[in-house]
Amino acid sequence: MNPFELRILSGVLLWSLCLASATSVVAGTKVDFNRDIRPVLSDNCFACHGPDTKKIKGGLRLDLRENAIKPAKSGKVALVPGKPKDSEVMRRLLTTDADDQMPPAESHKTLAAAQKELIRRWIAQGAEYQGHWAYLPPAKAKVPAAPRAIDFLVRARLKNLGLKPAEPADRRTLARRLYFDLIGLPPKPEEVDAFEKDKSPDAYEKLVDRLMASPQYGERMAIGWLDVVRFADTIGYHSDTPRNIWPYRDYVIRSFNENKPFDQFTREQLAGDLLPNPTLEQKVASGYNRLLLTTEEGGAQPKDYESRYLTDRVRAVGSVWLGQTIGCAQCHDHKFDPITARDFYSMGAFFADVKEDIIGAREPGMFVPDAKQAPELARHTQAVQKLEQDFNGPHPELGEAYAQWQQTKLTALASEELWTRWTPAQVESKEGATLKVRDDQSVLASGKKAEKDTYTLRFTNEITGAVGLRLEVLPDDSLPAKGSGRADNGNFVLTEVVARVERGGSEVRRISFAAAQATIEQLKGAENQPDHRWSAASTIDGDAQGDAAGWAILPDVGQPQQLRLALKEPLNLAADETLVVDLHQNHGHGNHTLGCFRISRTTDSEAVRSPTLLPPSKDITELVKIPADKRDATQRDKLFVQFKNLSPEFASLRKSLADARKARTDFESTIPRTLVTARTDKPRTVRILPRGNWLIETGAEVEPAVPAFLAKGVVGSEGHRLNRLDLANWLIAPENPLTSRVVINRLWRQFFGMGLTKVMDDFGAQGEPPPNLA
Repeated sequence: MNPFELRILSGVLLWSLCLASATSVVAGTKVDFNRDIRPVLSDNCFACHGPDTKKIKGGLRLDLRENAIKPAKSGKVALVPGKPKDSEVMRRLLTTDADDQMPPAESHKTLAAAQKELIRRWIAQGAEYQGHWAYLPPAKAKVPAAPRAIDFLVRARLKNLGLKPAEPADRRTLARRLYFDLIGLPPKPEEVDAFEKDKSPDAYEKLVDRLMASPQYGERMAIGWLDVVRFADTIGYHSDTPRNIWPYRDYVIRSFNENKPFDQFTREQLAGDLLPNPTLEQKVASGYNRLLLTTEEGGAQPKDYESRYLTDRVRAVGSVWLGQTIGCAQCHDHKFDPITARDFYSMGAFFADVKEDIIGAREPGMFVPDAKQAPELARHTQAVQKLEQDFNGPHPELGEAYAQWQQTKLTALASEELWTRWTPAQVESKEGATLKVRDDQSVLASGKKAEKDTYTLRFTNEITGAVGLRLEVLPDDSLPAKGSGRADNGNFVLTEVVARVERGGSEVRRISFAAAQATIEQLKGAENQPDHRWSAASTIDGDAQGDAAGWAILPDVGQPQQLRLALKEPLNLAADETLVVDLHQNHGHGNHTLGCFRISRTTDSEAVRSPTLLPPSKDITELVKIPADKRDATQRDKLFVQFKNLSPEFASLRKSLADARKARTDFESTIPRTLVTARTDKPRTVRILPRGNWLIETGAEVEPAVPAFLAKGVVGSEGHRLNRLDLANWLIAPENPLTSRVVINRLWRQFFGMGLTKVMDDFGAQGEPPPNLA
């Protein structure tokens, strides 16, 4: 089935033409219930005698034939097939008695004489009912073999209604209509002139073909689809922040331009991720499932929004493919259509496998490289993988260095006990960053970023004989690259450390440093040699305003590092004195400021002078304590990885790997991303929510299923949980009578907003061909 080829519509369009006013039915023809009677009863009678069981009067339902032909509570029969005079309905319609007349005066409804006559004729012809026309499979009419069989059907229907086609539109009008309908843009004057002057028999077809070959054709066609699937580049709720989804829009445009078959169009959107070996395009198409309103609000209730997402998706399928107000069944069984609340939530269960955070920011999405970007991205990825493979190799040549490193770490454990973490009484950012002191005495920066900043820390503890200070820089998941700095690469530049003692807000004495030592100092770019500009010593050289020199740690931004500062003289701090430490960060290029750090002090000069430094994390510390012959394979691997992350022998490789990763990250920033659907192995539990209330979790659990009254054609097997691909296949199955009607009617409406009859008035007269949209 391909709805972009509108030639398949003969059956569907015939139904559309049958919706003409009941008053136009020619006398002597058979009265059609769906076309002529149901609209009259629905508008005038069903409020009291229809499907709403709570409002039925007199025990009479006129929407059900078996009820209408039986005696009501009064003992009278509403419809006696073949006998209008014996039917209570006709008596009530024709009586002048205000107490018996139907519809009653208080309903403010009246039937025209022609409508009453239709009902009389219908009863006389047997009062036959039909199922709702929308749920009946379209019947293909018998038509003669011709290029445009629809012309035969339209003319036959017009003749039956006693109507004639309008005069054909002039060629200038036709050209303008074509341009607006097919590409949404007006023609240029010379294009109209050319069409008027073209006297060839296929001039019209050539113009149609040319417009449909235009990229603007897909853009014009996509408007209606993007509207109905509620496409938007922002999340909708809360702050309405942007999200990456526009490649899905381009997919829709491309699908129309390429005349993609509609069954494939449906499968790719609902279940592109479930197709065998899905292509990049099919994954992009699955972004349809992410087109819903989401929230990042921290105080939102997950269960509330889980329910909202489910109902949003069910309503969308109901509108896009089925043309049903299925959303009414969110709270109760539908009052007018045969859709139950169980049907509603069973439909929602199809989407319970969509992997997503209910509350929070949407993920960046999948990369969507173009033909030029794809090989370049592969090259960067391969370069990173090769270096990672090299880095992760066994490296037996480093066995001796590894053993020495472990011994050094054991020595460092004893040294660590000589340091005391120091909680600042006050922390402040000169440029307004938010500095928070955490339970582990570390300080985490967030909020405003500045090119340059100074952090001021105040310590009020009474101490005696401190000989050294230590600054630990700590990686944190909240920081760029999960490093310890706020630059995009996770780095920082600490240009100067200045300390003083104050009393009553006035400086008492300046604190001087004798030496500085760090776990790592950033290397030069290509040479991978030490660079004095990024050394520990540059933090105590007396140049607090310089913007070039300072301590930096690239490439090891993802590991805890230390800067140890030896004091020239022991520090004593009286009870009324405050130690003020200023951390100057004046690099000025790319927000190279500290992100997470901690201050400690020591009274042992060995701790300051010792070349051994603290292992980077508690778990590594514990692993070092385990004798080598007692460690299992996982522990040995973890410890060796830590050695490679810190040892000088791997500095060059670490630098190359960091450079390759940065190059890939930089290139990735130029590639579009889009949200796609990924499947979770553990679908969320879906329950029927009484009155749609997400707080009530007593409803029955449901599995994926389509509405029971339309279940024919669903492919399933014992033990197989239906999924979104099954849903897509059902939507486009021949047994489903709704999708073809809904999609085609929408396309006709989009093209010819005045309706199909008006289109045929313009294009059907005197053999003028209708628009060739195939």
